[in-house]
Amino acid sequence: MIRLERIVKTFEHRLILDHIDLQLEKGKIHGIIGDNGAGKTVLVNILSGVYQPDQGTITIDGKPVRFSSPKDAIRAGIAAIHQETQIVGKLTVAENIIMGDRSGISRSTWFVSWKNMITESERILNQIHYPLDPHRLAETLNLGQQQILKVARAICSSPQVLIMDEPFTNLSEQEIKTFKEIITSMQSSGITIIYISHDTDDILRRCDTLTVLRDGQVIHSGPNSFLGSIPPIRELLPIQDAFKYPRVPTRPGRKILEITNLKTGRGVHDASLFLRKGEILGITGTLGSGKTGIIKALLGLERILQGTILLDGEPFTPKDPHHAFSHRIGYLPEDIRKDWLHEDMPFSHNLTMSNLHELHGRMALHPELEAEAARRYITSLKIKVSRLDEHISQLSGGNKQKVAIAKLLFTDSRILILDEPTKYLDSSTRIDVYNLMSKCAGEGMAIIFISTDERELKGMCDRILVMKKGTCHNFFHRKETGRSFPLDLYTAPGEEPMGQSLNSPTRGSTPQRMESE
Repeated sequence: MIRLERIVKTFEHRLILDHIDLQLEKGKIHGIIGDNGAGKTVLVNILSGVYQPDQGTITIDGKPVRFSSPKDAIRAGIAAIHQETQIVGKLTVAENIIMGDRSGISRSTWFVSWKNMITESERILNQIHYPLDPHRLAETLNLGQQQILKVARAICSSPQVLIMDEPFTNLSEQEIKTFKEIITSMQSSGITIIYISHDTDDILRRCDTLTVLRDGQVIHSGPNSFLGSIPPIRELLPIQDAFKYPRVPTRPGRKILEITNLKTGRGVHDASLFLRKGEILGITGTLGSGKTGIIKALLGLERILQGTILLDGEPFTPKDPHHAFSHRIGYLPEDIRKDWLHEDMPFSHNLTMSNLHELHGRMALHPELEAEAARRYITSLKIKVSRLDEHISQLSGGNKQKVAIAKLLFTDSRILILDEPTKYLDSSTRIDVYNLMSKCAGEGMAIIFISTDERELKGMCDRILVMKKGTCHNFFHRKETGRSFPLDLYTAPGEEPMGQSLNSPTRGSTPQRMESE
């Protein structure tokens, strides 16, 4: 159905795609896999009209095509669901679905039939067997519902090809199950699906054909059954070490942060926790559980109505993020592109702008100090850049995440707050991040690790706090032997988590009551 031949793409003289050949068959699920920086996202961006290739041809049903914009690709029957959030929160579900294609509901160029919009959006939602209120504001949907909404908007144009780039990130098991049922339904209706994922096991289970990319080249492409049956070829897949975590057992030091009976204006009703030097404390919970509300209060972004915060045993009332930063509390937000990195600036400037004091001389900044710091983090975090002044926008998602972490470390913070730092990362890059976390904890830094991935929480954390409905639902400890602890994020109301917890308190108790050291 679609053939890509000899596709080449460069960014600022850096070769990203090196003569890529790819063939897609109608009604099949085609998996594309590779480490961060392999060229996966650039390849699908070319196919969806975001980028134009420097060389090579694309043919659909034997006819050459060239897309100058995503709209051209949509007209040719290709729709994409990208990693970045594409939902407009202030618009309704119906408006989000129809906004890309008004041809079926517009009375004219200037007017829209709202009745037809509701009817059409309901038809599309029924098509994927997922009921949503078309009048509901998109910002009130949870992550899983927003992903479903992206699918509904993508199929509004009746595509022949649907591209999904990491569709399951940060979804619960039930939401993933629902999403996979929708994929199966679309495939049965004849839609060709391009599926990008870092989960090798899921790729091997789900896809009919599979392409493996490495350093911008296709190192294998063919039927999935053929690939999975030959061990030497299977070894070409990215490292599947997600169950091996480089957490070296340490003995945490004194308490550096203590929060007692915290209540905020939104989301947190009664939360207590403490954090020690050299410790990794995990915080998890479902959407609306209050896990990010605690962090917002600590950064001065949420009004504190009740409770106390002690920093080094002294009362601390954060006024704003700058005030928290001045007390060496560093924060890596979940959306680094929006809230942390400046994509139109060079790598070296992004890294050092968080702590210009380190580069300052008597009269001006020292460029040589900036270059030295940049090279140091390139080496320690294995950041792939062609030169120090390369813009962030030209880096892969995994390398952007590494730059964001490097920028946080350059602040010389003693408390690191990491909000979903492994999101969109392949397994090998995740291991780099885990190694870095373990190294920082070993050097005495205290880390708050927010995640919805139960496996990495168990593998990396000394203790885990499970938030639920704005309160501390449960605590779990790791014993010095390193034995893993049970964890259930989705316990039904009135039920205790499965398994035997280590030093877990009864519901409603505070961490101070269960502390035994």
